[in-house]
Amino acid sequence: MFNDRYRKSREQFKRGLRTLPGGVSSPGRAFSDVVTPPIFVSSARGSRFTDEDGNSYVDFVLGLGPVILGHGHPEVVRAISDQASKGTVYGMPTTIEYDLADEIIAASEVIDLVRFMCSGTEAVMTAFRLARAATGRERIVKFRGGYHGHSDVAIAQATKPHMLSIDGENIRSGLATSEKQDVIISEYNDSDAIKTLVDAHGDEIAAIIVEPVATNMGLVPGTGEFLRTLRSLTSDRGIVLIFDEVVSGFRFRYGPVADQIGILPDLITFGKIVGGGLPIGALGGKAEIMELLVRRGSVFQGGTFAGSPLAMAAGLAQLRVLRDTDAYAHLDHLGKILCHSLINEFRERNLPFGAQRYGSLVSPILQVAKESLRDYSDVGGQDAKLFGRVHKELMDRGFAIPPSIEEPLFLSVVHEEHQVKGLASAYADAAFSYSR
Repeated sequence: MFNDRYRKSREQFKRGLRTLPGGVSSPGRAFSDVVTPPIFVSSARGSRFTDEDGNSYVDFVLGLGPVILGHGHPEVVRAISDQASKGTVYGMPTTIEYDLADEIIAASEVIDLVRFMCSGTEAVMTAFRLARAATGRERIVKFRGGYHGHSDVAIAQATKPHMLSIDGENIRSGLATSEKQDVIISEYNDSDAIKTLVDAHGDEIAAIIVEPVATNMGLVPGTGEFLRTLRSLTSDRGIVLIFDEVVSGFRFRYGPVADQIGILPDLITFGKIVGGGLPIGALGGKAEIMELLVRRGSVFQGGTFAGSPLAMAAGLAQLRVLRDTDAYAHLDHLGKILCHSLINEFRERNLPFGAQRYGSLVSPILQVAKESLRDYSDVGGQDAKLFGRVHKELMDRGFAIPPSIEEPLFLSVVHEEHQVKGLASAYADAAFSYSR
């Protein structure tokens, strides 16, 4: 029985069950993987938010990525307010679309053109469509544990348990059989497996999509060897290589991870950070592929709110703050502190757990004697039951983390060292309490 700490949140969730399927607009918000009930936010500022019960939390969820400057950053709020006073949607182009596109193009060697959408899902969906048009092929390759939105192609042959039907074999209803047949699964960070797959099916494959730093199975960076193998194979076989950087784009540096590691794909999808906290998706890439969106009878993409003036204004304001300050050095510093603190706190309690990071994203590793996570089988080997209890303990103590072991901890520019160290200590305390 939950105490009164979450009484209003529990009451609101009961209300939501009467009005929304499952009570939420996105499945993760139902907190089905943890002991904690769904928490309803009433307000947020900086590194903290307050729930409907008046409880205050240090926020390491941050909208699952977009709020890199913290909640309510004055430059972003000002940009949204100024644009709203001029109008929210026109159904016509605005110069601010070009301003934001210029920022994204200037930040990457591979991007000649950008198209804006309303979500990362739409960006990935359009990338698949472009790849099929450019190659004349149908099949798409993705990697076990990856998540690329909820378009039919993106969730066909799903590998995450909560996306499977009761028999554990097939994605839930609603997908055409052809979509399932056109998607092939390989193993993340396994160069030999993808070589074998491309040798067998290369002439049928339109695109390979990958997160260069996987962020939807905890945090699992792609190895240099694996990503270079993808680039070599796709170039040799005329396959479009798509980097899904909806989370990683502008998270670790000013631009995509692709340029940081020097492995350049054909198309890159963006979202999250480039919208400044408002709904957005973006797709960038080489002109010869992107221009298929222009030619008559070729690839169609459109939307009433694509290039939304509000999202363009918010995104541009956020990117300019990131560009003109030492934000990334500070974020990387906080990431180091959090990762090292978690490892040290676990060791002090003789717990056989660890942590790994990439920049300002960190994943605790709740698996005995596992120093790093390399693929989805490693992620799946963690103690999910323990995580569910740790999550509740952390929320009780005022630290908000994502309600899934497959999401990393997100850091913002406005987090302070004592908050980060406090989370590491509380995390280890909770793990120790429930591991005995």
